[in-house]
Amino acid sequence: MRAGTDARRAEIVDAAYRCVAEKGLPGLRMRDVAAAAGVNIATVHYHLTSKEELIRAVVDRAHELFARNATPPPSTDPRTRVAAHLRRLFTLLERDPRLGHVLTELALQGERDPVVAEVVAASEARWRTNLQAMLAPLPKPRAAALASLIIMTVKGACLPPHNPTALRAVRRELIHHVEAEEANRAEDAEVSGAGPGGSPAPRS
Repeated sequence: MRAGTDARRAEIVDAAYRCVAEKGLPGLRMRDVAAAAGVNIATVHYHLTSKEELIRAVVDRAHELFARNATPPPSTDPRTRVAAHLRRLFTLLERDPRLGHVLTELALQGERDPVVAEVVAASEARWRTNLQAMLAPLPKPRAAALASLIIMTVKGACLPPHNPTALRAVRRELIHHVEAEEANRAEDAEVSGAGPGGSPAPRS
């Protein structure tokens, strides 16, 4: 019974996700979501009692796509981890333009709606934390700045019109920037006598 309820809720959230991608967040209506999911509006209200809850579920759906498709494999090298994350993320955006549309709609609506802003900020904070963890070998201020650069660049790349060629170019530039940043860190560590992990090298 529980599995069936969860499956129905997931279908409704997927329908809401499609509606936001196609019609925008201001045009999101419970009746449209019900029609897209093939259920009556009472069923939508049973699983998601308010538009706010529906929006939160759409944000969670986008975050789930990120987590499932853009999480890089384990690696001790920040260049490898971040580059893998960016390749997977931009491949996802290229293959599923709806994700970019949904993220853009949420960001724009967040400028006008404090409820949406709160939901988007929480999701973005999780992403920022993950990025900074990947960039941990860098000094904290540099890791924070680079995480902000990545987030802002990706959000800009999501703006319409959908352009796969431009997405690939942005991905290359971001990866190049990350690799250059890490190369500079390694060079600085070598000059200052630090070992590969940023700790002082043992004296002979």
